[in-house]
Amino acid sequence: MLTALALTALVHASEVATTKKLGVGVASGPFAISATGKYYLSEKSGISAYLGTSGVYHGARVNFESEFVEFADWDFGRLDMYWDAGVDVGLWTYFGYSGAQIGVGGGVGVELQFNKVPASVFVDVGLGVYPLNLCSGYGAYAGFCLVSPRGAAGGRWYF
Repeated sequence: MLTALALTALVHASEVATTKKLGVGVASGPFAISATGKYYLSEKSGISAYLGTSGVYHGARVNFESEFVEFADWDFGRLDMYWDAGVDVGLWTYFGYSGAQIGVGGGVGVELQFNKVPASVFVDVGLGVYPLNLCSGYGAYAGFCLVSPRGAAGGRWYF
């Protein structure tokens, strides 16, 4: 146990997005539960992906993310703000009905990258536009199927 703690203390904040570019974890938001990953293309930008389900909706999301503000750099971690833009695809399956969904969206988020361990936590919010959305019921009439909230919250461990 002490050895593990000593080894994690050797990891510095610069390793996330530099030597440790690939992160995997779990998130909620695009789906009730999803697997998520992020690959840093540079120290300030990367590609994130989600694959998950909410029981009646199964889908995937791929985003380009880019940091544009560094809020704070504390001893325990660094807090950054980023923007994202990407594509959503999914399939609704409920009550004998199924329908495809394809759309684009974007938003802003914050990510806390920890200094002592190669991990981060994040939250983002935004809007999605879904020109192909075959959902039925009152949502289609209210416009909810065309424009919907888009966000996620979760954590990733970097390798």
